[in-house]
Amino acid sequence: MPFLFCRINRTEEEYIRTFNSINGLLLPGGNVDIQTSQFSRATRIFYNLALKANDAGDYFPIWGTCQGFQQLSVLTARKNLLTLTKTKAVALPLILTPAAQSSRLFRNFPKDVLQSLANENITSNFHSWSLSIQNFTRNAKLKRFYRVLSTNSDGEKEFISTME
Repeated sequence: MPFLFCRINRTEEEYIRTFNSINGLLLPGGNVDIQTSQFSRATRIFYNLALKANDAGDYFPIWGTCQGFQQLSVLTARKNLLTLTKTKAVALPLILTPAAQSSRLFRNFPKDVLQSLANENITSNFHSWSLSIQNFTRNAKLKRFYRVLSTNSDGEKEFISTME
Protein backbone atom coordinates (compact mmCIF):
# COMPACT_ATOMS: atom_id res chain seq x y z
CA MET A 1 0.00 0.00 0.00
CA PRO A 2 1.50 3.39 -0.93
CA PHE A 3 1.77 5.71 2.03
CA LEU A 4 1.45 9.46 1.83
CA PHE A 5 2.80 11.02 4.99
CA CYS A 6 0.29 13.84 4.74
CA ARG A 7 -2.15 11.48 6.47
CA ILE A 8 -2.19 13.13 9.86
CA ASN A 9 -4.82 13.14 12.61
CA ARG A 10 -5.15 9.33 12.44
CA THR A 11 -5.54 7.05 15.41
CA GLU A 12 -2.54 5.13 16.67
CA GLU A 13 -4.25 1.92 15.52
CA GLU A 14 -4.49 3.30 11.97
CA TYR A 15 -0.78 4.15 12.03
CA ILE A 16 0.06 0.65 13.28
CA ARG A 17 -1.96 -0.91 10.43
CA THR A 18 -0.19 1.35 7.94
CA PHE A 19 3.22 0.55 9.45
CA ASN A 20 2.53 -3.17 9.07
CA SER A 21 1.86 -2.71 5.35
CA ILE A 22 4.99 -0.73 4.41
CA ASN A 23 8.70 -1.50 4.46
CA GLY A 24 10.22 1.94 4.98
CA LEU A 25 9.33 5.55 5.65
CA LEU A 26 10.22 8.93 4.15
CA LEU A 27 9.95 11.93 6.45
CA PRO A 28 9.87 15.00 4.21
CA GLY A 29 10.77 18.59 4.80
CA GLY A 30 8.19 21.12 5.85
CA ASN A 31 7.49 23.89 8.26
CA VAL A 32 5.51 22.68 11.27
CA ASP A 33 6.28 22.62 14.97
CA ILE A 34 8.85 19.89 15.51
CA GLN A 35 7.53 18.96 18.95
CA THR A 36 3.77 19.61 19.03
CA SER A 37 2.43 19.22 15.47
CA GLN A 38 0.46 16.27 14.14
CA PHE A 39 3.49 15.58 11.90
CA SER A 40 5.57 15.23 15.05
CA ARG A 41 2.98 12.94 16.67
CA ALA A 42 2.71 10.66 13.64
CA THR A 43 6.49 10.58 13.22
CA ARG A 44 6.96 9.63 16.88
CA ILE A 45 4.54 6.69 16.48
CA PHE A 46 6.30 5.42 13.34
CA TYR A 47 9.74 5.99 14.86
CA ASN A 48 8.89 3.88 17.91
CA LEU A 49 7.39 1.14 15.74
CA ALA A 50 10.52 1.16 13.56
CA LEU A 51 12.76 0.82 16.62
CA LYS A 52 10.77 -2.21 17.79
CA ALA A 53 10.85 -3.77 14.32
CA ASN A 54 14.59 -3.24 13.94
CA ASP A 55 15.23 -4.63 17.44
CA ALA A 56 13.28 -7.74 16.40
CA GLY A 57 15.47 -8.16 13.30
CA ASP A 58 12.99 -6.66 10.82
CA TYR A 59 15.01 -3.99 8.99
CA PHE A 60 12.79 -0.90 8.67
CA PRO A 61 14.61 2.18 7.31
CA ILE A 62 13.51 5.75 7.91
CA TRP A 63 14.84 8.50 5.65
CA GLY A 64 14.56 12.04 6.99
CA THR A 65 15.04 15.01 4.69
CA CYS A 66 15.25 18.55 6.05
CA GLN A 67 12.56 18.75 8.75
CA GLY A 68 12.32 14.95 8.67
CA PHE A 69 16.05 14.80 9.54
CA GLN A 70 15.52 17.38 12.29
CA GLN A 71 12.54 15.41 13.61
CA LEU A 72 14.63 12.24 13.86
CA SER A 73 17.29 14.06 15.87
CA VAL A 74 14.67 15.41 18.30
CA LEU A 75 13.08 11.97 18.72
CA THR A 76 16.40 10.26 19.34
CA ALA A 77 17.79 12.90 21.71
CA ARG A 78 14.40 13.25 23.40
CA LYS A 79 14.85 17.00 23.23
CA ASN A 80 15.34 19.73 20.66
CA LEU A 81 19.06 20.35 20.16
CA LEU A 82 18.74 22.22 16.87
CA THR A 83 20.57 25.50 16.46
CA LEU A 84 20.11 28.40 14.06
CA THR A 85 22.44 28.36 11.05
CA LYS A 86 22.80 30.53 7.96
CA THR A 87 21.66 27.84 5.56
CA LYS A 88 18.73 29.37 3.72
CA ALA A 89 18.98 28.76 -0.02
CA VAL A 90 22.65 27.80 -0.13
CA ALA A 91 24.40 24.97 -1.96
CA LEU A 92 27.38 23.35 -0.24
CA PRO A 93 29.77 20.44 -0.77
CA LEU A 94 29.61 17.60 1.77
CA ILE A 95 32.52 17.17 4.16
CA LEU A 96 32.55 13.37 4.25
CA THR A 97 33.66 11.65 7.44
CA PRO A 98 35.66 8.40 7.48
CA ALA A 99 32.42 6.59 8.40
CA ALA A 100 30.90 7.51 5.04
CA GLN A 101 32.95 4.95 3.10
CA SER A 102 31.53 2.00 5.04
CA SER A 103 28.01 3.39 5.43
CA ARG A 104 24.91 1.78 3.94
CA LEU A 105 24.17 5.06 2.19
CA PHE A 106 27.49 5.91 0.56
CA ARG A 107 29.47 2.65 0.32
CA ASN A 108 28.19 1.78 -3.17
CA PHE A 109 28.19 5.29 -4.61
CA PRO A 110 30.35 5.66 -7.73
CA LYS A 111 33.62 7.44 -6.90
CA ASP A 112 32.93 10.29 -9.31
CA VAL A 113 29.58 11.00 -7.62
CA LEU A 114 31.20 11.06 -4.17
CA GLN A 115 33.92 13.36 -5.49
CA SER A 116 31.30 15.72 -6.88
CA LEU A 117 29.39 15.71 -3.59
CA ALA A 118 32.61 16.45 -1.70
CA ASN A 119 34.05 19.07 -4.06
CA GLU A 120 31.16 20.93 -5.64
CA ASN A 121 28.44 23.18 -4.25
CA ILE A 122 25.63 20.81 -5.23
CA THR A 123 23.81 19.89 -2.01
CA SER A 124 20.80 22.12 -1.39
CA ASN A 125 20.16 23.64 2.00
CA PHE A 126 16.87 25.45 2.56
CA HIS A 127 16.64 25.48 6.34
CA SER A 128 17.36 27.74 9.29
CA TRP A 129 17.80 25.01 11.90
CA SER A 130 20.61 22.44 11.99
CA LEU A 131 22.05 19.84 14.34
CA SER A 132 25.46 21.21 15.21
CA ILE A 133 28.42 18.90 15.69
CA GLN A 134 28.80 20.42 19.15
CA ASN A 135 25.23 19.54 20.21
CA PHE A 136 25.47 16.08 18.64
CA THR A 137 28.74 15.33 20.45
CA ARG A 138 27.37 16.47 23.81
CA ASN A 139 24.32 14.16 23.59
CA ALA A 140 25.05 10.53 24.49
CA LYS A 141 21.79 9.25 22.93
CA LEU A 142 22.61 10.75 19.53
CA LYS A 143 26.23 9.59 19.65
CA ARG A 144 25.20 6.01 20.47
CA PHE A 145 22.45 5.84 17.85
CA TYR A 146 23.86 7.61 14.79
CA ARG A 147 27.09 7.68 12.83
CA VAL A 148 27.90 11.03 11.27
CA LEU A 149 28.58 10.57 7.54
CA SER A 150 28.99 14.20 6.48
CA THR A 151 29.08 17.69 7.88
CA ASN A 152 28.86 21.21 6.53
CA SER A 153 29.58 24.69 7.77
CA ASP A 154 27.75 27.95 7.32
CA GLY A 155 31.04 29.76 7.92
CA GLU A 156 30.41 29.98 11.66
CA LYS A 157 28.90 26.68 12.81
CA GLU A 158 29.69 23.12 11.75
CA PHE A 159 26.54 21.04 11.42
CA ILE A 160 25.62 17.50 10.45
CA SER A 161 24.32 17.06 6.92
CA THR A 162 24.14 13.25 6.78
CA MET A 163 23.93 10.58 9.47
CA GLU A 164 22.70 7.02 9.69
